[in-house]
Amino acid sequence: RKPSLLPNSSTPPPPPPPRRCSDRSKMAVPLLTKKIVKKRVKQFKRPHSDRYIGLKTSWRRPKGIDSRVRRKFKGCTLMPNIGYGSDKKTRHYLPNKFKKFVVHNVSELELLMMHNRDVLC
Repeated sequence: RKPSLLPNSSTPPPPPPPRRCSDRSKMAVPLLTKKIVKKRVKQFKRPHSDRYIGLKTSWRRPKGIDSRVRRKFKGCTLMPNIGYGSDKKTRHYLPNKFKKFVVHNVSELELLMMHNRDVLC
């Protein structure tokens, strides 16, 4: 007979919860509180880029006189226009609600000390 795998009446206490990082309280909280909403996440593809190998997928505006995409026929590829723009207050923000900034020298880094809740470098 195999020994029973059931716990005894005196079970050991559960393990302690994982310790939280103490540096968490020192990290900057983003200044932006508004929810970031993207009107469109999919990239706009170049018409006929799936048909011809020579045409890359990066967007080019169709200019042909018979182009169905340019004439905005129903069911065709959508063209980018001003209505797909992001909200002015949340434009250029990353998902963690900070703006990206590339530091080139020490003076730019010192400038960021005042903007630590808005910019991420």
